[in-house]
Amino acid sequence: MAGENDGFNGSALSFASLSFGGLRSLEFSESAPKVNVTGSADTETTYRTGVPDPQVVATFVGGLPALGCTIGTQGALAIAWEDGTTNATASNAIIVDRGTSGSMDGEITSTVTFANGQADAEA
Repeated sequence: MAGENDGFNGSALSFASLSFGGLRSLEFSESAPKVNVTGSADTETTYRTGVPDPQVVATFVGGLPALGCTIGTQGALAIAWEDGTTNATASNAIIVDRGTSGSMDGEITSTVTFANGQADAEA
């Protein structure tokens, strides 16, 4: 049935004061490193999870915004999914990767990757 799997359409991404129009895709993922806490007398390896590291990858039509979209830019980030739910909200998000691509007779698309956290003050 047409339209049955178009739940993404109408979803929005907000980051700091930037506006990303023409969203093609959004991906939210989260991982945590495993920490080996095996004791010397243990007979099996024991792990705990470290601090979770959520990540959001946004792909949109057009080039990167001229201002405010450089690696290291920080700000509040939120995804409002078309179905009315909101997740991937982070008060301290940071841009960690970005890029733009295009091909002959095709559209230009850009991708920005956001991580949770803030820039190192000593960087």
